[in-house]
Parts: sequence; structure tokens; C-alpha cells
Amino acid sequence: QQSQALPKWIVDKRAEFAAKYEATNQSSADGLFELHMWAAQWPEALGKEAEDLLYQVMKLSPGHVNGLNRVKAVHTDKLLEARGADSEEGWLSLAEFCDRFGLVQECAYAAEYALKRNPTNARAKEFFDRVKKAETDNVEKEMEKELAEAQAEAEKIGTRRKRINELCGGIYREVFGVVPVWEWEKRETYREGKAKGWSLRDYAPYVIFLEEGSYSADTVFEWIYGNIDRLLTQFRATYPDAISEKTTDDDFVGVFIFKDRESYLEKTGVKEYAAAFYSPQKRALFIPNDPDVGERDKVLFHEGTHQLVDFAAGYGRGGRPFWFEEGMATHFEALGRGGSGDPLTRVGSDHYLTGIKAAMRDKKFKPFAEMLAMDYRAGQSSDEQRSLNYAQSWSIVYFLYSYDGGKYRGKWKEYFTAELGGRGGVKTFSDIFGDVGAIEKEWLVFMPQVMSD
Repeated sequence: QQSQALPKWIVDKRAEFAAKYEATNQSSADGLFELHMWAAQWPEALGKEAEDLLYQVMKLSPGHVNGLNRVKAVHTDKLLEARGADSEEGWLSLAEFCDRFGLVQECAYAAEYALKRNPTNARAKEFFDRVKKAETDNVEKEMEKELAEAQAEAEKIGTRRKRINELCGGIYREVFGVVPVWEWEKRETYREGKAKGWSLRDYAPYVIFLEEGSYSADTVFEWIYGNIDRLLTQFRATYPDAISEKTTDDDFVGVFIFKDRESYLEKTGVKEYAAAFYSPQKRALFIPNDPDVGERDKVLFHEGTHQLVDFAAGYGRGGRPFWFEEGMATHFEALGRGGSGDPLTRVGSDHYLTGIKAAMRDKKFKPFAEMLAMDYRAGQSSDEQRSLNYAQSWSIVYFLYSYDGGKYRGKWKEYFTAELGGRGGVKTFSDIFGDVGAIEKEWLVFMPQVMSD
């Protein structure tokens, strides 16, 4: 009954946690800490689970550096909350946390304040009696100092940079090898951070991480940001309801640039043929600083579109069909073409156009209904078939956006919204566009007439 009363997202998140916990090595402090950091992102759903995991980490490895730092950070947050509420329950909850994690003097300090609110609280008295009153007076001074420092630091870095630090200590740890400590500086149009071997620039919502190398960091940052900002601007102009202009803590879009291709391959473990890639699990785009890659702007537009679609959909939903995912990404490659007007009405890559025309001529294309129903794994089958699937996916999105002066563009944007909301699929497609066979016939007539820009 209690589970039924909870919001569905909390029930789902707890089920997801249970599966992750089951798959985690219970004897690995590092593994448990990673899971703790993940769970801590949803305190309303997984607050107790996150604290229990942190306790497991410290029991397994009392000297665990990241664990110790995390205990201190959580204690500071709880202290701020207790100060704000100034209630018996709040101070007692802080005392319970301190007692659990061996913060003896801090426990007595919190218990004293709980007793001030209710002198008969037996649990608070038990905590308080563990240390002498004289020690508590000294702890109070230390706590006031810590509180002042925490407040000053919070004002200094802000909630956004705090979130960046948390993510770097969790999701991105394997890229850096260690949890980076960023030294922050304020620039005119962005905030900059530096850690050993890396620099970052926060152009909200993008945060760009650059591995140091024998090149001008300014030049690389300007190239990458100039292009991804152009992509975001076009994405927002085309789908204005997908990504809000307002930047919040959660509007965090990460981009990693490695110093060269060797570092990129080594640190990501990606296959050599991948010029760049977007990882839904890490919510980040990865690309080497490799000026020799042909059409690297288009590569960035392609992978960056995957990232924006996932971001707009609310990270982690997945399950979108191959034709939609790759059709969107290949469609936005058109930003790499010259010309005036809406760039998405131009042909992005000649080989997609050539490929689909050849497939139509040789009757090797997939029927529309089959293509619309194909999942992502099936779309990435053999190399030859995958290449054709990319070309056909591009042609479908291009057709729906550009056919007959934009005849279907409004319906296409309606379908786009449905996909982002997890309501896509063949039935939704036919509900919005009408008979799939009729649409296919128009596509078969239209695409052979399209000419390269």
C-alpha cells in the first residue's frame, strides 16, 4: 500500500537502484561509492539508500578519501538544514548522522541543540552525555566556523559549479582517473576551471572539458563552442519547446575533448572507426582534438544532435527507433553546408543522398513500415546494411521536413514531441501522418528528384 501511494518515478527509481545494487560488488568500496553518488542525485527517492551506501563504504574502507570527503560534505549540508529548520527533529537527525559516522564532537553539538528544543529527549541526552560540556563549547566554535566557510564557499561557486564538481566525482571519474579538484576563475562570458591535465569552461548549459596538449586551448575552446552553440541555437529555433532558454542546475550538457586521437581511444575504449560519440550513460559527448578528421564539424553536429535529443527527452528514456535517432543526427549535419535560409532544407551529406537513390533504383531500401518499427540494435547490423539504414533514416526526416515546401513539417514537429515524450512508434506515426503506405509513395517520388546543394 505504501508503494502504491508513492509517485511512479520514485517507485521506478527504487527499482532501478535495486538492480544496480544487485550488480555492484559488495566488497568494493569504490563500486559502492560510485553507486552512492548516483543515488544521491535523487534524495527524495533514494535518500536513505544513499546514506546506507556511504556507511557501507566507510565500514569497508575507513580511510577511503572520497568517502571521507563525502561524509564531510553531507554533514555540512545537514548542518545547514538543521540550522535553517532549528527544530528538535532536525537537530536530532543531524546527531543521528554524526553518531553513525563517528563524528563524536559534532554529534554532541547537534544533540545539545536538540535538548534546547526539548530537554526530555532521551536520545539527544544519550548523545550529549558522550562528551564533556567543555569539549562541546569548543566544537560549537568549530561548527560556526565550518558553517561560515560552507556558506562562503556556496556563494563563491554557486549551485551549478557544485553540481559540476559532483558529476566529475561520479559519472566522469573514469575519464579523469581521479576526482578532479577544480580551481575556478571568472571570465567575461564563461567560468573557467583548471585541474591537473584538464581545463573546463562553463558556457551554460554546455560544460566543455579540454585535455591539455601542445596547442592553444583558446583556439580549441572557440572552435568547439562556436559549433555546439550554433547547433543548440538551430535546435531551439527548429524545436522551440524542446529545450528551455532558462538554465537550471539540471541543464548540464558535457563535452570532452581529448588532446589527440590516441588519448581519446585509450580513455574511452571506443572502437577506432568512431570519429566521436555521444554516451547516454555518461550524458556526455566525446571527441578528440584531431584537425585531420574530414568534415569534423559535421561529426560534431551529428553526435551533438544525439546529445540534445537525449537532453530534451530527459536523459535516460532511450528506446527511440533507429530511423528517428539517426535521421535527426544526419539531418542536422546540414549545418555544415553553406547557403542561406533554413539550413535543414539543404542536403547534409552527399553520400546519404547517393546511397538512398541507389537503394531506390536497386529496390534495396526497407519498406516504410519496417523501417519505422526497427529498433536501434537492428539498425546497427552489418556494415553495408548500417550504411543504407543511415541513408534511409536521413531521407525520411529530410522528406518529412522539406517535402512540398514543408507540407508535413508541422506534423513532423508533432511527432518529434511525441518521440521525446516516449510516445513514438508506428501507431503514433500513422495517427499523426495518416496512411503509412501513402506517405511512402510520396517519399519514393520525391527523393530521386532531390539534388545535391
